[in-house]
Amino acid sequence: ASGTVTVNPAVTATVASQTICNGTSATLTANASGGSGFSYNWAPTGTGNTQSVVVSPTTTTTYSVTVTNSNGCSALTSATVTVSPSVTATLSSATICNGTSATLTATGGVSYRFGEGNSNTTGRLVVSPTTVGANPYSVTVTSAEGCTAVATGNVRVNAVPQPTISGSTTVCSGQPISLTASPTTGLTYAWSGPGGNLG
Repeated sequence: ASGTVTVNPAVTATVASQTICNGTSATLTANASGGSGFSYNWAPTGTGNTQSVVVSPTTTTTYSVTVTNSNGCSALTSATVTVSPSVTATLSSATICNGTSATLTATGGVSYRFGEGNSNTTGRLVVSPTTVGANPYSVTVTSAEGCTAVATGNVRVNAVPQPTISGSTTVCSGQPISLTASPTTGLTYAWSGPGGNLG
């Protein structure tokens, strides 16, 4: 008696591991050879049953997939999605008088790209806005793992007072003189003149 043994091709499957930032996703793709008509069964349960699956783990997770060809031959492979910590970015704010400068400080990463186009590793940016009122600034903070986050800050510019003095400018020696500084609302004055501080 004789018979025929049919040897079906063995399945070879691979999936590449990835590194993502917390809060983002990864697409895992099973690449298979050896036969045709492949089906896919991913684990953990619920991950999916297609060649490519999108996963969004919050901690480092290993995924496995069983690839089966039309002849029933299968292979098991796995990949790890490493989750890097998300970035907590901050940017300081400041209040200055017009004509002066402020140093803004960003934290949370190893490199900083400010909205004005400046990039550095110190997280510091010296600014001198001239628009009275609020002046917004932003920074993109990048971690050592390559994760990013955006932070915003504000520099409020106060107008410089323009006081004037009115009153008699001619007086006899030894006689008092009355001088008035304006505006008077929201300002304090320290008088000085010949002889030193006038109070």
